[in-house]
Amino acid sequence: MAAVLGRVPAEDVASHPRLALAKGRQCLLTGDPAAALGSAASSAADLIHLGALLADRRGDHARALRDHRRAIALGDRGLTLLTRVVGLRNLASTLAQEDPRSAASLCGLALGLVEADGLDERLRPAIENVLAYALLCAGEIREGLRHAEATAADARRLGHRLTETRGRFNAAVAIELRGEIAEADRRLAELERTAVEPDLAELRGWIRLRRAWLAAKEGRWDDAVGALQRHFAASGPTVFHDSVATLRAILDVHAGRSSDATSALRALAGQYERESDLLTAFALLLWLGRPHDQLGERAAAAESVAAAVRLGRPRGFVVSPNWWSDELAEAAARLAPPADADYCRLLHVGSGAVRATGDTRVTIRADGSIAVDGRPLADERWRRGRTGSGVLRRLFTCLVAGHPVGLERDELADMLWPESDGDRAVQNLYSAMNDLRHLLREVPGLRVAFERGRYALVATPNVSFATARTGSGSPDG
Repeated sequence: MAAVLGRVPAEDVASHPRLALAKGRQCLLTGDPAAALGSAASSAADLIHLGALLADRRGDHARALRDHRRAIALGDRGLTLLTRVVGLRNLASTLAQEDPRSAASLCGLALGLVEADGLDERLRPAIENVLAYALLCAGEIREGLRHAEATAADARRLGHRLTETRGRFNAAVAIELRGEIAEADRRLAELERTAVEPDLAELRGWIRLRRAWLAAKEGRWDDAVGALQRHFAASGPTVFHDSVATLRAILDVHAGRSSDATSALRALAGQYERESDLLTAFALLLWLGRPHDQLGERAAAAESVAAAVRLGRPRGFVVSPNWWSDELAEAAARLAPPADADYCRLLHVGSGAVRATGDTRVTIRADGSIAVDGRPLADERWRRGRTGSGVLRRLFTCLVAGHPVGLERDELADMLWPESDGDRAVQNLYSAMNDLRHLLREVPGLRVAFERGRYALVATPNVSFATARTGSGSPDG
């Protein structure tokens, strides 16, 4: 293509929309965005779409969103049906972190056009991957995971390595949001080992950054800091700078460097909001409440949470695929005014919390008692939520007895509510499990995971299980 275009006079390229589009795409692929934008100086839908792609690549999300919408509006007068389908997909991608449900609808429309007009099936995986991400942004974790895994399978069948890797990455994000941190990290580690092609270099960087974040969520602070130092030096690619700065700020929160964290998070939240990445801004505003709270600035902490609620409530935000932790939901519930309590109760819980386990030692005994640094967990902690303390203790004791294998959902429900019908018992279990997860936020290094139909306790090395048989504890990872 480059050789053919090189033989065509420049004025002919500029005056012919299809040639201008081809020239713009060539410039984009060869890393010359200024020349590509010059080639896109037409009002044709295809060229506006190209300008939107370039703007998105430069981080100018506001312009990208505007131009994607213009391209879609011109779709009926555009040059190709392909423009409309790809335009819908790219508009959805740009819109996912501002209006995720609309983004998911656009993907559905694009998939419908592919099906109805008999377009090349190779278009499907890229559209379905954006759909998966939009569903995660909307808090539809199960459906997001299903579409991400379908993306990876279809792309593998069609030989689309980049899209397959993106689908597998989004599947790992979904698994993290379900609270299965170790499994998410295992999948990302495998992806990092196999994503060695040159065109996957940038995505490999996002994989490494995500693994650093997961290390922080598990309280492996040295691993998180080491990954940033190893892979994201100050001179690294600019595409990662804001995300690296965000992770460093979160690490500052948990290291007690509250003043540094406050200024960094405030600046980053404002920047993401200006760029129309509202979902990330929403998460960072919730994070901003933490260092303010640490500094005793309760009013400032409450205002940062209120700002997040003002951003999230009208858009229905309940979770962010980036930088989400259960402690953000806890901070919102604790710091938001009563008028926002109904919204805060909807925030996603079950993704795991960022924990500063440090030298804190936790001991779990066979009778279900918990001691943190030798001090039993206070009785009042077991009386939180709607589940009675007796039921909550029995639930935890069952999970301790089933550790580390875990117990099947129905088996656990029958053990606790043998007189209830199956559906009612399972509903009771869901409610009790939610209360237990809230309780375990106060136990560093211990959480409940749900995988393959089984609930199980997952612990970091600071947690010891003392069995009735031996009376001694041993570290459990």
